[in-house]
Amino acid sequence: MIRIRAASILTVLALVVTTIGLLAGSVGSASAEKAELGQQYDPGTPAHLDIRRIAVDNRQAVVKVSVKLAKFAPRRTSAYAVLQNERHRRGPYYVVGWSQLTDDSIPKGKVLIKINRRGSATPVRCAGLKITINKKRGLIQASVPQRCLGSTAGTLLVSALSERPDGHDVDELGTLRVRRG
Repeated sequence: MIRIRAASILTVLALVVTTIGLLAGSVGSASAEKAELGQQYDPGTPAHLDIRRIAVDNRQAVVKVSVKLAKFAPRRTSAYAVLQNERHRRGPYYVVGWSQLTDDSIPKGKVLIKINRRGSATPVRCAGLKITINKKRGLIQASVPQRCLGSTAGTLLVSALSERPDGHDVDELGTLRVRRG
């Protein structure tokens, strides 16, 4: 089991709290099987951590997620999609994407991490998981089989998050409510 640093856990928990708060107001989708949300360039955010768009396709057998960055820097970009079940807001939830955290709290490169209700993080091995990087387009794409999400499968709340190598938040985008098709 890999231990995520307290700052990383707090980052994800803050994103979950933000997600719940946004649900009380407006949510960035029409609750269809497919949804996307974008934002303008933020001049104060480094391009390799500037999230421009998140898109989700929540199919019956697989969840497809795309996180678009202004630029992708393989050794400096840490960006993820956070997948959370609408009915189980306290967890577990999953973080999928690309990590370059410097403290080895999670593996570097392509990651799928399950975070339980207590904040413990466990890497998930899953046959059929695909994470691809398009450096030229600044795109991280993940295809996660629904069976790998356990009780999280179903109608999802999906957000995007980028972090500096030390685990501190830089940019967030979300929340999308996407029902399972």
